[in-house]
Amino acid sequence: MKPSENKSRHAILDAIRHSHGSADDKESRRATVRQRLSAPKANLVPARATQPGIDKMALMIDQLRRQLAEVTIIDSKKEIPATIANILRENNLPSKVRLGEDPYWKDFSWDHSQTLERLAGPADPDDQVSLARAVSAAAETGTLFLLSGPENPTTN
Repeated sequence: MKPSENKSRHAILDAIRHSHGSADDKESRRATVRQRLSAPKANLVPARATQPGIDKMALMIDQLRRQLAEVTIIDSKKEIPATIANILRENNLPSKVRLGEDPYWKDFSWDHSQTLERLAGPADPDDQVSLARAVSAAAETGTLFLLSGPENPTTN
């Protein structure tokens, strides 16, 4: 880094610290961080998620549908391959799906969906159908959380 770039960087960071009312010394900032980490404040939780007796699965489905997601309920994860094949057929989509290398997909018996062609790796621009696995979700907002990586590319 050139000396002029370093001065500019420090000037920008100093301006940010000043705008946030941060102290100029490092120890004071570190003490503030330690305090925040030792006693974190609770996050905001939407009121719709704190109602007594709330059915979080129904809330999740409702939030997903509000975002125009199509939700299909199945009884067992064993039904996933056949369900995928049915959805593709019902929507006149090719029976070719792109999957990551996630070991989760290897647990399924794909034999019942022999017409379903499975491709590995991240999605290509020509792919019409791909799958990524959500590892968690927030029912309050209908947010799905994906782990991105070679096993579960978020391009899928």
